[in-house]
Amino acid sequence: MGVPGDEKAWGALGFVVEDGVVRIGSVVCALVGRTAWGFDHPAADPAALGIPVLEPLRPGAAPTLARGRTDPSGPEHQPAQHTTAPGLAHSGHTDLSTPEHQSAQAPTHAHHGHTDPSAPCNPPAHDAPKTAHPNGVTAIDHLVYWVPDLDQAVTTLNKVLNVPEPRRRFHPRGPSGPEMAFYRVGDPFLEVVGAGDRPPTLPGLAFKSADLDTTIAQIRKAGGPIGDPKPAVQGGRIATIWHGHLDWGLAIMGP
Repeated sequence: MGVPGDEKAWGALGFVVEDGVVRIGSVVCALVGRTAWGFDHPAADPAALGIPVLEPLRPGAAPTLARGRTDPSGPEHQPAQHTTAPGLAHSGHTDLSTPEHQSAQAPTHAHHGHTDPSAPCNPPAHDAPKTAHPNGVTAIDHLVYWVPDLDQAVTTLNKVLNVPEPRRRFHPRGPSGPEMAFYRVGDPFLEVVGAGDRPPTLPGLAFKSADLDTTIAQIRKAGGPIGDPKPAVQGGRIATIWHGHLDWGLAIMGP
């Protein structure tokens, strides 16, 4: 997937950057300066999802966006912007999946309860070995995808991922909260959120760490702006990266 920021910014978060990408578990995060994604072996053109699409990675070549495969109605189509996402929460009790929140937010940590995988949300990694990052992050927990029409997004995702339906679809915060659909895309979960009039957007993601306190210490040692851990709504704890660091929503979850 494509992410904002440069090597210095990601290095300050304790990640190893190699050839313009950060390998996190099975996911390849390409530093292309904006949010984008790609799917291994999609069954339909992912450009229909309204998010810029990455070209498959080639050894020795810089990661690039597929030209002509973005939705001009989406904010990612505008070169001057990384994303229109709100910021990160400092409390850990609100989340980026709730589109009505306009101030600093953390990526969602709703309980998923899904087990079946489908297509990974990253360009092919050419069987590259997994990278050990100084911050201790081992995987991406989930990626948030805001959509204006959840029914339409689900129909399109089902075609792209070649699945009959999402693993789950419900209102995790009750009838007054947004409706969400959940997919498993390789290691991470994809949380699809009905966001009303908002165009398709990838507002942020959350990483996983087996030792959150050590991860926070390592990020601060590298010079990264991360808050103190707070209780997460669905258990465990969450620490959020200052939104201004990448102009994007990042959080790290752990016990």
